[in-house]
Amino acid sequence: MNPFSSFVEKYKTILSSHYFIKKTTIQVIEEEVGVSVPSSSIKVKEDVVVIQTNPFIKNELLFHQKSIVSRIKEKTGRSVTIY
Repeated sequence: MNPFSSFVEKYKTILSSHYFIKKTTIQVIEEEVGVSVPSSSIKVKEDVVVIQTNPFIKNELLFHQKSIVSRIKEKTGRSVTIY
């Protein structure tokens, strides 16, 4: 396999993983908190999920953080941190 193909496969795997974590995070937040967070407000880097939203919603997310994180781990098999 040439080096470029290997790089593309690795990048594709990372992107699909981040997309899956982002989609699962949105779903879990809606189920746990009852708030819809747009995907443009969520950034994923490695196992860190950064949610940029208004302070009221951010406070609710931090209040439910343990249950959100455990549900994401249950669905994705990856342990994440939410900021």
